[in-house]
Amino acid sequence: MPIIAVNKKNTKYKEVRELTKKELKIYKKRLSIEHTNNKFKVHRRCICRHDRYIEAFYGSIYISLIDTILNML
Repeated sequence: MPIIAVNKKNTKYKEVRELTKKELKIYKKRLSIEHTNNKFKVHRRCICRHDRYIEAFYGSIYISLIDTILNML
């Protein structure tokens, strides 16, 4: 079951269930992973494989991951 935060401003029902501490911790980890994936998708070479050899593709993935991590710091 996916954990999605509730938008309190736009709800029909007044009784909104709050996330527990455990669910909130999982939600924060999920958000950080999603944000990292979105930053990784900026590199066009990693979205669609244009390389002939798989080793060159893996190399471009490693370079884009390093670039993404360094930009996050």
